[in-house]
Amino acid sequence: VAAVRWYRRAAAFDDVGALTALGRCYLDGTGIEQDRRKARFYLNKAVTLGAREAVDLLKTFPVEPE
Repeated sequence: VAAVRWYRRAAAFDDVGALTALGRCYLDGTGIEQDRRKARFYLNKAVTLGAREAVDLLKTFPVEPE
């Protein structure tokens, strides 16, 4: 899907909105195969750059055992 390609391009330049959107796409499987590991990667990167929406999306992940 074209949107995912554009999100990837912008995410490569640390665009917070693109990182969050790409994380959401991977989380939901929208326009791309669902991949929670990749979703977590992009959302975590967005959080480090200050994306509040990404914080909320990460809260939906189950707690991983240590």
